[in-house]
Amino acid sequence: LATVCLLLPIALAPIDQATVVAIISVIPGIWVLGWCTTLILEAAEGQSRELASLVRRDPLTGVGNRRLLDETLATELPRHAEAGEPLSVFALDLNGFKELNDGVGHDAGDALLVAVASALSSVARDCDVVVRQGGDEFCLLFPRTGATSADGLRDLIAASLDASRAGSP
Repeated sequence: LATVCLLLPIALAPIDQATVVAIISVIPGIWVLGWCTTLILEAAEGQSRELASLVRRDPLTGVGNRRLLDETLATELPRHAEAGEPLSVFALDLNGFKELNDGVGHDAGDALLVAVASALSSVARDCDVVVRQGGDEFCLLFPRTGATSADGLRDLIAASLDASRAGSP
């Protein structure tokens, strides 16, 4: 657009040769400036998307955090109510976690949290949401999942957690 605006006087009115050369010599600079601006904007948008993703992820486990849970529930509950679709929600609390942290150390507690998050994520489908609400609490949302399917998922979760426990020292 800037190129057209610069060339417009040349096309519409007689202009001396020095002005024509000056106008034409500015055009490559404008193109480079436009290209650089586009690159910067694309990089900023990419960083913005990455930051938006990071603020919804638990840094230790990589699963969602409380913010993701709140946002997802705010959209999913009305949507499922309106469509009449089921939504299953599982909440898990790791019994004895504080004692593990106090007795064995926080590194062991962190390793347990990562293992549990991995086990839960291995069961989750693409449409499901796994979050660590904080501390030793996890929550799973299973959209369009009724009681019968939820029972099967509960069994898969238990088996995945058992397998994770069996594989730990």
